[in-house]
Formats: sequence, C-alpha cells, structure tokens
Amino acid sequence: MLHATKTVSAAFIIAASCLGASASAEFNPGIAIVPMHEIAPLDLDWLAQDDQLRDEEGMPWRFAQPHESFISPGNDGIWDRDEEGRLRWRMRISSKGAPHINLGFEHYDMPFSAELTLESADKWTVLGPYTSADANEGELWTPLVIGDDLFLTITCDDADRFALEEGVILTKINVGYRGFQTPESDRGTSESCNHDVECPLCDAWWNEIPAIGMYTLNGFLTCSGSMVNNTAQDETPLFMTADHCGVRNNNDQTLVVYWNPQNSYCRTPGSGDSGGNGNGNYNQFTSGSQFLTTNSTYDCCLVQLNSSPPDSYGITFAGWSRSNSNSGGRVIHHPQTAEKRCSSIDSLYSTGQYWGVNYDEGRTDYGSSGSPLFNSNRQIIGMLCCGSSFCTND
Repeated sequence: MLHATKTVSAAFIIAASCLGASASAEFNPGIAIVPMHEIAPLDLDWLAQDDQLRDEEGMPWRFAQPHESFISPGNDGIWDRDEEGRLRWRMRISSKGAPHINLGFEHYDMPFSAELTLESADKWTVLGPYTSADANEGELWTPLVIGDDLFLTITCDDADRFALEEGVILTKINVGYRGFQTPESDRGTSESCNHDVECPLCDAWWNEIPAIGMYTLNGFLTCSGSMVNNTAQDETPLFMTADHCGVRNNNDQTLVVYWNPQNSYCRTPGSGDSGGNGNGNYNQFTSGSQFLTTNSTYDCCLVQLNSSPPDSYGITFAGWSRSNSNSGGRVIHHPQTAEKRCSSIDSLYSTGQYWGVNYDEGRTDYGSSGSPLFNSNRQIIGMLCCGSSFCTND
C-alpha cells in the first residue's frame, strides 16, 4: 500500500487489476490588417440533442466542436516585422459567440529560433511562447483561449522563414460551446449539491486534493484523473484515468491537464451559488503524454505525462491499494469541467470488477469520469466509470 505524498511519484495497479466575450480590433487598429479565418456560429440546438445521445451511450463529455483546417505560414496570414525588427507571421481565428477556442497543430516542426504565442483579442488570455521544445510527437495542442477571437503570432530569424513556412500547419480549430468558466457566461457549472474542496467535507484530504486534475483530449473531450505514486517513489509523472475516456497511443499527444482549478472558499452546498461559476483559474496546465496501458474490463488507463507539473503547482501523487476489503472515503473530481469538488461515501460494496458507491454528501457527474475513489485510508482503489449519479440520485 502507498499513501499520498507531496514529492513522491506515481503507480498504476489498483482494484483487482490495472490501473468569452467578443472583442473588436479597436484596442489596436494595426490588427485589422491581419487575415481572419472565421468559423460560423455553432448549431447549439443540434449539439444539445447530440450531447444527450452521447450521455446515454456513456461517451466522454464534449465541450467543443472540432473543425478541420489547413493553415500555414506558407499559404495564409501576413508577414511583417515586430517592434524589435524580428520577422513575424500573424493569423486571426474567430467564431462569433464562442466562449473559448483551442488549436491543434498536427504538423509542428518549428525551427529553433521560432516562437509562437496565442492571444485573445481582448487580452484576457495570453499563451506561450511555444518553441520547438514543446513538440509532442511532432504535434502541438494548446490549452483554451477564452473568447471568440484570437491572434496567432510566430516570430523567427530571417534565415528560418522557409523552414517555418514548411514546418507548421494548423489542422484543428476546436470551437467551444460549454464548459470552463468564462468572463461573461454561466457555462462551466455543476449541480448545486456538490461540495467545493474548500468545504468541511474535504478538510482532512489536503494531501490528496492536489493530485486530481481535469484534462482535455483531442481538443474537444474532457475527463478527470489523478497523479499516482509508484513503488520506486521516483517522481515519475504517472497519471491515471478511465479507459472509456479514450486516451490511446494515437492521441496521447493531445492531452492537456489543468491543475488546481478550485474555488477559493466553500460555497454553501445546495445553493445556486454552489452550482454556478466560481473563482477558480485554469491557468496551470501541462501538455502531452505517453500512453502506457489501458484495461477495458476494469475501465482504467495509465499515461506518463511529458513533463512534471512545476513545483509551484504543489501537485501531490496519490497512494493506492489493491485490497479487496475497503470502506469508502471520498471521490474528488471535476464535474462538467467545473472547479474541483468533493463527494463522500455512504456505502461501498463490491460488485464484480467494480466498486458500487452510494453517496452521502455530493455527487459525481459527466466529466467526473476517471476521477479516483479513495478508501478511508486515503488510498485510490478505483477510477470512476459509470452510473447515474446526480443530485436527485445518490
């Protein structure tokens, strides 16, 4: 058995087997000359109907609609010089009314001198610079840019212009329509019966809480997961989630894990405030992973992150137990990409390859899939698979 630590790393054998707002160019007239790739507003009615079918089939929670593209510095955008005289390429991506957008470069071979930045038109979000060192299996998948209008900028030495024109292609534009808190939106909420991790329900679990992360996959799907210890305790960044979330060898490079989005105080469970947007931030993240193993029978999946979360994030590595005799403790999770929540266990029982759970306080929801079930000894004994847990059903 292993217990959670703050500096020790991860393991995988558990249970019985495996483990916002639209902005104009008025703040900077110069950006009006930047060519725009515009995507029409999404059909929200169709997406709502399709999401209901996806939920019924137990598919991962979708927060964005992917769009194919083929945008490169060789064929699109505009070249000029920045204020320091460096060669600069710019492109604008827009989808009116979208709360957020993220990008996938499935061809990302940046020359050594090049730097890429993403910036929302209202400057709410600035990401980068990304360099050649950020390539994951020859690709780059970005975190979300909040807002419906963003600018893509790459600078490089003059000698590297041709290499840049040939080496970078934007192939996926993922237009958001729900999830994640945004400055002027009520999206990213969860049911109001859930407890923030700052609530008394999780007071004794602060060694385990930082281990849990929420991640995006392929730029449009989301689940929860956890850093886990290994027996060597050598700080290998192992991250465990559910098999049905769909992480595989062919998409492990698209994984972006968000750390520590949680409300700074306990909102009263059952209140409208508890179910709405909190003040958590989504500005701590790591990108890319290496697929290690998965098991559909036990619905668990293990990857190794391409980089360890920075020490400043305060991430811990959860302990685990293979014992077949356990009493329940907590489930810590991110329902519908909302801030981190904590649910307590009323009863825990073995049912085939699963642990059956009846909740006491709090629930789980779509997007909570892959989050860890902790026993009363604060060790992971399984990952969330399925069921019908809502505020009206424990």
